[in-house]
Amino acid sequence: GRPVAARIRPRFSGRRLLTMFNWVFRATQSDESIKKAAEDKYRKAIALRDGVGVKRDPSAAVKLFTEAADVDHPAATSDLGACYYQGVGVPQDHDKALKLFQRAAEAGDVKAQFNVGVCHWNGRGTPRDEAAAVESFLKAAEAGHPRAQFFLGYAYEQGRGVKQDRRKARQWFKQAAKAGDARAWQEIAAEM
Repeated sequence: GRPVAARIRPRFSGRRLLTMFNWVFRATQSDESIKKAAEDKYRKAIALRDGVGVKRDPSAAVKLFTEAADVDHPAATSDLGACYYQGVGVPQDHDKALKLFQRAAEAGDVKAQFNVGVCHWNGRGTPRDEAAAVESFLKAAEAGHPRAQFFLGYAYEQGRGVKQDRRKARQWFKQAAKAGDARAWQEIAAEM
């Protein structure tokens, strides 16, 4: 009779087989190679976004940020959120920006943690909530983020989102100034 191969009916179409092959291929890649590829895409995206060494191309940057974020690169996820927040390379979408910032912050990205606070402070992607903003600023400030330290100092100085406490305000302004925040230096100089 007929050869065995001719009698076997293919169970998978070419497209389905290709999808399965890609899944198996990705599963066999090491975590290190995936992380390295994501980091390379992230660095290229920054160059494209800022026009450093290449022609500025925000749309191409967003594509690379997205690819890196899809494999859980926290900084790429944060920068993708910033693109959506500002409308750089994509239509402005504060809701999507906040979700991306939250995802990156949960993965430990300090800049994203600060940006979650900014969204709450300004009511972008969420109702305005200064107490929630201060909570995010505190997490970022404790991790050494200078702008978060400044915003936290400002919140304590003005009594916004927290009980007014000029001593704590001064403490956070000093930390921000030590970290190089120019506005914090202005606040300290104004006190003298």
